[in-house]
Order: sequence, then C-alpha cells, then structure tokens
Amino acid sequence: MTEPSRPEFEILDNRGKEYHRWVSDVMNMFIGKRLTTTIFTPPNGPQASDEAKTQALMFLRRHIHPTLKKQYLKREDPKDLWDVLKQRFNNVHDVLIPELTTRWESIRLMDFAKVEDYNQAMLDLKAELSFCGVNKTDKEMIEKTLYTFSHR
Repeated sequence: MTEPSRPEFEILDNRGKEYHRWVSDVMNMFIGKRLTTTIFTPPNGPQASDEAKTQALMFLRRHIHPTLKKQYLKREDPKDLWDVLKQRFNNVHDVLIPELTTRWESIRLMDFAKVEDYNQAMLDLKAELSFCGVNKTDKEMIEKTLYTFSHR
C-alpha cells in the first residue's frame, strides 16, 4: 500500500507558528507507522533501515511548507531535518507570547456580535496561551470579561 500524496494533517508553515502542534501530529503518526527510530536514535537500540528513513523523510517533506522544503532540500536524513526544524522553531512560543498577551489585553466582549463568538475567541486564546506556557484560569477569564464591561 502506498502513502497518500496529500498531507494527513496541516503542514508546518514557514513561520513555524504551529510548530508544537505539528510536532505532536508527526510524533503520533511516526509512532503509528513505527518510524520513531528515524528521528530518535535509541542508545544501543536498533537503527532505522534505509527504507524507513526514506519513508520518514518523504513524510516530513510532505508536511512542511514549500519554502522550507527548498531551504532544507539538501537534508537527506530525517533526523537531520527534524533537528534543524527543532532548532529553528522550538522557541516559537517565545515570539508568540507578546502577540498573545496583546490579544488577551485587547479582547472585548463588545467587539463581537455574539456572546458565543466571544466565548470561542477567549477559549482559543486561552488554548494558545496555555500552549506557550501561560495558563489562564476560568476565574481570570471571567474577570477579563467583566472588566471589559466597565472599560469601553
């Protein structure tokens, strides 16, 4: 059975904004396909076969932005490609925190036509902040919502 030519999940964009989600998706897929040894070499463990490495490399390339493919075309080992992407994007949350904090400070219920839309935006923002290591409690979300009523 051959691999499908289209991605199984969203590709990693060239800014790496969703890098951590992408890593999770790749890891789950590699566990299912038994390809983890192609990007993590276990000490004194079995080495990945050339066939597994080729399959992993093709999979990684299929799930990254075309610009990244061009930039890392010379990377012919999946572990090498994995490591260079990690080095480049693993700290993306440090870049996102100021943007997310600004969004948190400026989000207002009054800017939404429906309470449901505001609630969804708040939950999405909470999830993004949590992903970056900034946890917002339900109490903080309620306080934020109430605060927007008194400060137009």
